[in-house]
Amino acid sequence: AAPRFGASWGRSTPVKGKTYSWAGLAERILTVNSLVIEPDGSYEMQIYQREFSGSGMNLEFCRIKDGTVVCTVEGRLSKQAN
Repeated sequence: AAPRFGASWGRSTPVKGKTYSWAGLAERILTVNSLVIEPDGSYEMQIYQREFSGSGMNLEFCRIKDGTVVCTVEGRLSKQAN
């Protein structure tokens, strides 16, 4: 299946120092992106990925500042029996 993406500019545009976010869904992976461009031209982007599986969820987070990865985090949430 082709990935599906959605975004909405609304009143938030990255060139005005506001956060612009968009999301995409491909197979079982939800990706959420956030972008801010500061008045001085610097930018920050955050990328969250969530992948669902039968036994839980894999999580990934990445923060990029002016083209440099400054933080990455990976984790796993496991489904527990009731």
